[in-house]
Amino acid sequence: MFKQSAIIRTDASLGKRHHRIPEPIQDKESYRWLEHFNALQDYFTTYPNIELYNICDREGDFYELFAIRRVEHIHFIIRSQYSRSLKEDPNVGIHDKVANSSVKAIFKIDVTNRETCKKRKAIVQLKYCKVHFEHASPRKFQKNLPPITMWAIQVEEINPPKSIKPVKWILLTTKKISSISMAKTIVRYYVLTMHPPSIKDFVITIARLGGFTNFSNQPYSGLKVFWRRWNTFQTIVKSYQSFLSNE
Repeated sequence: MFKQSAIIRTDASLGKRHHRIPEPIQDKESYRWLEHFNALQDYFTTYPNIELYNICDREGDFYELFAIRRVEHIHFIIRSQYSRSLKEDPNVGIHDKVANSSVKAIFKIDVTNRETCKKRKAIVQLKYCKVHFEHASPRKFQKNLPPITMWAIQVEEINPPKSIKPVKWILLTTKKISSISMAKTIVRYYVLTMHPPSIKDFVITIARLGGFTNFSNQPYSGLKVFWRRWNTFQTIVKSYQSFLSNE
């Protein structure tokens, strides 16, 4: 996690989302997405050897976020919500183009039901293509936003179990998809967001730096031991950053 913020809504603002649609992005809650991504770019601009991915669900599918990317080694992976019209053919949307592309691969992924937290294997087919689009109906404050080029990846489940909603995602990424392997990697990165590590997992990972093995008969490390190992972890991070800056 690079940056986090919280917004406390007033009772008066609840149920007023449709009133905020015509407002400039600076006046919307989603502006925090731009602030966080710009902070990420500012920090990692000096580390060109580290390739980073900013992964968002469908709430991250808005044009202003696409348009602020300026660092080549920092990429988006965003689950598409809108089938934006293609620049070269306004009658065809992003979703249509990738859906009509050929199947590139069939493979298995791990998916988690976000309501029940149950995991299962899903057999999916993979399609992808390059897409070029621009803002279809820009408002006055959006007219200077540039056209966007990304890659669309469709992941669709084959023969899903009965009574289970099948997997069907369309992901947008700024990473050039030059091979099936790269497309699968992007899908795998997105899948990882469905299985985030818990605080317990994080504490155990840090404690392992001091010899903690997580055996069933071993008690958990105390706060003093944890903070010592946390300092060890910080030293490792700073050493790695220093190594990259000297390359």
